[in-house]
Amino acid sequence: LGVGAFLGGMGVAGATRATKEMKDSLRRRADFAGLVFVCGGMQFNPAALWSEPVALVATALIIRGVKTAAAWGVLRAFGLQQGRALDIAAMLAQIGEF
Repeated sequence: LGVGAFLGGMGVAGATRATKEMKDSLRRRADFAGLVFVCGGMQFNPAALWSEPVALVATALIIRGVKTAAAWGVLRAFGLQQGRALDIAAMLAQIGEF
């Protein structure tokens, strides 16, 4: 379902019709974008929280750690101070999808 919604949204986004049709398609494109996230959320299995809690926590910590380290490295390369770079990297690490 998610792939179908994505492909439908891409088709609507790539339409080359009159201005009125493009304005009408913007609403449909937003609907398709929302549908992609809804379908992704529907694939979440809450039973995994109880069946594999250690793996879930380890995965979340690894992802957060790698994202923090990568962002910190980029920020330091651009010349930010150590503390400021770590603050920003920690804030950026929790933003986004797993």
